[in-house]
Amino acid sequence: MGWTNSVPIFHDDVTEILKEEIPEYTMPYIDNVPLRGPPTQYELPDGSYETLEENPGIRCFVFEHMNNVNRVLQHMKYARGTSSGPKTTICADKITIVVSVDSSWRAVGYYVWQRDSNDPKVINYVKFNSILMDECQQRYSQPKRELCGLKMLLDEERYLLWGCRNLVIETDAKYLFGMLNNPGKLPNAMINCWVSEIRNFQFTLVHKEGKTFGPDGLSRQRYYPGDKTTRNFDDRTDDEGEEFELEKATPETSDPLPLDEFWDDIDTRTGFMNEMLYKATNGDVKKWYWFLHHVMWADRITIRKGTGCSPYFMITGAHPTLPLDIQEVTWLVNYPGKMMSTEDLIGLRATALAKHVEHVEAMRSRANKEKLVRAAKIEQENTLRIKDWDFKPGSLVLVRNTAIEALADRKMKQRYLGPMVVITRGKGGAYILAEMYRSVWQNKVATFRVVPYLARKSIPLPMLVADVLDMSNETLKELKESKEKHWMLEDEWSDNEDDFSGPKENSQSTDGSISCQ
Repeated sequence: MGWTNSVPIFHDDVTEILKEEIPEYTMPYIDNVPLRGPPTQYELPDGSYETLEENPGIRCFVFEHMNNVNRVLQHMKYARGTSSGPKTTICADKITIVVSVDSSWRAVGYYVWQRDSNDPKVINYVKFNSILMDECQQRYSQPKRELCGLKMLLDEERYLLWGCRNLVIETDAKYLFGMLNNPGKLPNAMINCWVSEIRNFQFTLVHKEGKTFGPDGLSRQRYYPGDKTTRNFDDRTDDEGEEFELEKATPETSDPLPLDEFWDDIDTRTGFMNEMLYKATNGDVKKWYWFLHHVMWADRITIRKGTGCSPYFMITGAHPTLPLDIQEVTWLVNYPGKMMSTEDLIGLRATALAKHVEHVEAMRSRANKEKLVRAAKIEQENTLRIKDWDFKPGSLVLVRNTAIEALADRKMKQRYLGPMVVITRGKGGAYILAEMYRSVWQNKVATFRVVPYLARKSIPLPMLVADVLDMSNETLKELKESKEKHWMLEDEWSDNEDDFSGPKENSQSTDGSISCQ
């Protein structure tokens, strides 16, 4: 068409046919001939419209517009032209168009609808649609997916929503308000570009609760063969950019370094490291690796002449304290009795740090005695609160279910398991229990988890409880002599185990039988 110049010729033909109506009633462009309506609707003060005297059912502005349309069509008819298109529709610019949108990790779902002008309860749906996200968009965070979904919706329905005066967008993402109103606080330029393009549309953002939000189902569309997988808009994440090379400031070289550089001593601010190690080892340089860490530590806590403080104080703001000088200051070595050089002082301190075996043993012995004294004191103070029931074989007990004590829904779960039958007791005090149907637990139960089972009446059991079990005597003996492997871990124990107050003393019968309920 462009090569034959048919488009401008056709446009000239249409303007020639309708030259009497241009520009008052129409302004054609190629094959599009819009017709301008009357300048007013002839509205009366009471809100009604002026009608024809001959026919009160026809309004004046409608009659006037129909005459103009008829006159234009007659011009086309006389020129032997053909015209086709939808019937004339009066623009309803005051009806609100609503778009409900929701984004998930799979797709963007939305639908366009309007309320009926006569009955607001009636909803007229215009369009339903789902747009799949590619793999890159699926990895976005949820706020970024919501913003991306809104951008994809407006790009898809640009010809339907562009220029709409009363556009409302419903969403269940409340954070979109802040993202659209504060584009300068967003993390990167790509999201700022999205916000800039979204704000080209004039709309009102309305928040809806997600429990009953309709587009949620449309946003969960799965991929089916034939669905579009290419990106719906350019989000500027695939820009390859120009290639560039990085160069090192110091080029690498394969030439060997002279060996003499490694023979120099390690120079520190307080002297040479080999001199410090020599002082610390008392001349036995073969043991230097035993004192290296102590020398390094002593070097860092020694006061510098230039700064007046140690490197430790410059970093932490506190004076260092040796591990064995917490309560009283002691050299742990022979007092020098004279002024020394820096190397001698650091070597002497390193010797003091290394000479700690006998002191640690003495403190360990003292700590063990202190533990025994404190344990006896706690036992004396909690005589009425701590009780060892010392259950005998054949006793019925309950087992505290400590596995649920850290759960949020523990209120509806069983706090105690049982009743169980005591089989025997291990060396460490843990019990070996069995179910009422003779099945023995494979793990021992800690003493603090076993409490008496309060009974109403008793039943006799055989003297040898092992005779009625489903476990051999050899297996039972191995379980008894095994290490204390409790059914629950120690970090799941309750913090207030001492608050347990057991049942009365008469819960255990005295005639050699056990009680059950």
